[in-house]
Amino acid sequence: MPPWSQPSDHPLKALTAIFFCWKVLLLIVASSSPGPGYDTSTNISINAQENKLPLPFRHIVEKLLRWDAVYYSVISSRGYLFEQEWAFGWGWTRLIALWTAGLQSFGFPNYDGIESLVAIVLAHASHYLSVIELFYLTLIIFPKESLTFAITSATLYIFSPAGIFLSAPYAESSCALLSFAGSIVFLKSFRRTKNTRSDAYLLLSGLLFGISTTFRSNGILNGLLLLEEAFRSLWNFRNGFELFKIRRLFATILGGFFVAAGFLLPQYLAYREYCIKNIPVQRPWCTQAIPSIYTFVQSHYWYV
Repeated sequence: MPPWSQPSDHPLKALTAIFFCWKVLLLIVASSSPGPGYDTSTNISINAQENKLPLPFRHIVEKLLRWDAVYYSVISSRGYLFEQEWAFGWGWTRLIALWTAGLQSFGFPNYDGIESLVAIVLAHASHYLSVIELFYLTLIIFPKESLTFAITSATLYIFSPAGIFLSAPYAESSCALLSFAGSIVFLKSFRRTKNTRSDAYLLLSGLLFGISTTFRSNGILNGLLLLEEAFRSLWNFRNGFELFKIRRLFATILGGFFVAAGFLLPQYLAYREYCIKNIPVQRPWCTQAIPSIYTFVQSHYWYV
C-alpha cells in the first residue's frame, strides 16, 4: 500500500513520496521544453570552458538556469565583480561556493557549470527539508488540530505556486528552510521561559533569521517575531523585575541584532569595496545618509 493512501499512519513517508513525484514531474516538464529559451545568457555562462558537465546534468542545468539564477551561478564561481550583482543574496552565493569547493576538495571534477548543478541540488534539498519543518511547525502552532491538518499544510507547500522556482538555483528554498527553522526554535523558547535554555533558543532563532536575511533581504521580516517578543517582555515588567525577565529581554534584543546583522553584513562588505578603498570616483550611494548598495542597485539598475 503506497504511503499516500494512509498519510496519517506514515506522514513523513507520505510527504517524501509526494515531494519526489512532484519534483520528478517538474524536471520532466522542464527537460522536455523545446528550444534553448529566450534567455541566452544561460548558454554564455555555462559554455565558457571545455570541461563540460555530463550531458544529462548539463541538459537539466540549461533548462533551469534562467534570469536571477544566472547571476547566482556566476557570482558563486568568481565572487562579486559588478555593482549590480550586490542585489543578489550574498549568503546564497557563498553557500553554493562553499559546497562547490568542498566537492572539489574531495576530487570532484571542476566541470563548467558545476556551481549551477550544486545550486539545483541545494534548492531541492532545502525545499524538501522546509516541507518537513513546516509539518512540525504546524503541529507546534496548532496542537489541537488533527495530524491531517499538518500533513495538508506541508503538502500544499510542496505544490507551492512558486513551482519550478523552488527547484531552480534560486535562494527562495534555502531562505524558507532557515526561516522555518528559526520559527520552530523561536516557539521552543516559550516552553520554559524561566530556563536559560529558552534564552538560548531566542538567540539561535535570531541567528537563523539573520542568516536567512543574507539569502533574501525580505528575510528581515522574520525579525518582527523578536520585535513583538521584546515588547511583550517589556510589558511583563509591570508585575515586577525578575532576573529571568531581564535575561529574556536581553536575549530577545540580541537576537534582533543578529537579524539586523544579516542585512547589514553584505551592505558593509560592499561599502568597504566601493567606498573605503582608494577609488578615484566614488559611487553616488556612498555619500547618502544611509549608504545602502542594495537600495541603490534596485532603483538604479532595476527601477524598483
